[in-house]
Amino acid sequence: MNKNKIITSVILVLIGGLIGYGINDKPQIIFENVQDQKSEVVEDNAPLDLTNLWKVYNILQTDYFDATVFNSQKQINGAIKGLVESVGDPYTVYMSSEENSAFKTSLAGEFEGIGAELSIRQGALIVISPLKDSPAEKAGLKSGDIIYKIGDEFAGDMNLLEAIMKIRGPQGTYVNLTILRETEAEPVELSIKRDTITIPDVDYKELEGDIFHISIYQFGDNTSLEFQNIIQKLLLENPKGIILDLRGDGGGYLESAVDVLSEFVLGEKEAVKIKYKDENKNYSLYTKNKGRLKDIPLVVLIDSGSASASEIVAGAIQDWGRGIIIGEKSFGKGSVQELDDLENGASLRVTIAKWFTPNDRTIQDVGIMPDQIVEFTKEGYEEGMDSQLQAALEALKIGNGK
Repeated sequence: MNKNKIITSVILVLIGGLIGYGINDKPQIIFENVQDQKSEVVEDNAPLDLTNLWKVYNILQTDYFDATVFNSQKQINGAIKGLVESVGDPYTVYMSSEENSAFKTSLAGEFEGIGAELSIRQGALIVISPLKDSPAEKAGLKSGDIIYKIGDEFAGDMNLLEAIMKIRGPQGTYVNLTILRETEAEPVELSIKRDTITIPDVDYKELEGDIFHISIYQFGDNTSLEFQNIIQKLLLENPKGIILDLRGDGGGYLESAVDVLSEFVLGEKEAVKIKYKDENKNYSLYTKNKGRLKDIPLVVLIDSGSASASEIVAGAIQDWGRGIIIGEKSFGKGSVQELDDLENGASLRVTIAKWFTPNDRTIQDVGIMPDQIVEFTKEGYEEGMDSQLQAALEALKIGNGK
C-alpha cells in the first residue's frame, strides 16, 4: 500500500481486515474454497470471526437464482464498501478503480459530466452551484435544487460518491434528473447532455480601483502553480486590494492551502494544527516565508459551499487578523483524510486526523463565521448582482481590509 497525498476535500464524499486475507491477489480463490472456516484478525487481542461472511458468500455463489448478476469482484467491492461505511463517517470511503480514477481526475481539473457542485444535507442531494457555462447551468439546474432522482433511481438512497458517479458519464450522453425546487409546486424534469468539464483551479479579474478578484475553485494538483503565476501578473499591476473568493470551494490538498496562505504573510507562521488519535503524531504546518502579498489589503469571501481546505485558509486569515471574512457561514469540515492506494487501482480514503486553526479552534460541524455576514440571494444572482462581492469591494474601498 502506498501512502498518497493528504486531502481535505468534501466533494466526492467520497477493510483493512479483508485486505489482509489476499483479496487483492486472487479474490475468486479466497472465497470459493471456504467451507465454514474461521478467519481471525487480532485486534486488541480479540479474534474476529468471519465465518458468516464466508458462509453468506458461498450460499450466494451456489444457490442464488440469477447467476448473471453474481460477480466475485463486484461482491468483494460491496463487502469492502459495507465494512468502510459501518464506521459511520461520510468522509471515510472505499473507491473502486473506476471511482478512484474519477476522483483523481476531478482534482486534476477535468472530467466528463454536467458541471455541478453537489453536497448532501439532511439526507438530501443538494446542488451547491452549477459551474458557469456548464451543461448543468445551460439546462436550468439552480443552486438549492434537490436532486430527487437520477434516472429511475432515488438519490436519497445513495451516498455522495455513488450519486456523482451516476451523474457523470461520457461526453455526448444524457442524464435525466428529477428536481425538487422551492419555487415549483411539481418536480422538474431535466435532461442534461454531458460534456468535458474543465475547471481552472484559480482565475482572476480586475475590478474597479485597482482591486483584484481571485477565485480559487478547488485546491487541486495545479492550484499552487496557477496561484504563483497569477501573483506574478498581479504584482505588475500594483494592486490596491485583493478579494480572495473561496465560495463553493469544497477543498482539496492540504499543502495547496498552505501554499496559498504563504503568500499573504511573511515568515513561518503556524497555518494549521493537525491532531491525531495518537497525540505523539500531532504536528503543525507553517507558511513558507514568501509573503509577496503581505502588505495588500485583503477580504476573503466564503459561503456554505466553502469547506475543509477553504476553511483552513479562511480560519488562518481570521485568526491572524490578516484580512476580514465576508459572506455566509462555511460548511464545517474539520477532518483530514489520507488517500491510500490499494491494489488494482482501488483506494481507501480514510479520516486520520482533525485539524484546528492557529488559535486552536475546531470548525467541525460549526464552520467559520464571517466577520461580516452578507447573504447571497438567488434573485440577485439572476439579476446579475453579487451582493457578497459588492460588500467585499466596498470594504476595501473604505479601508476595512487588513
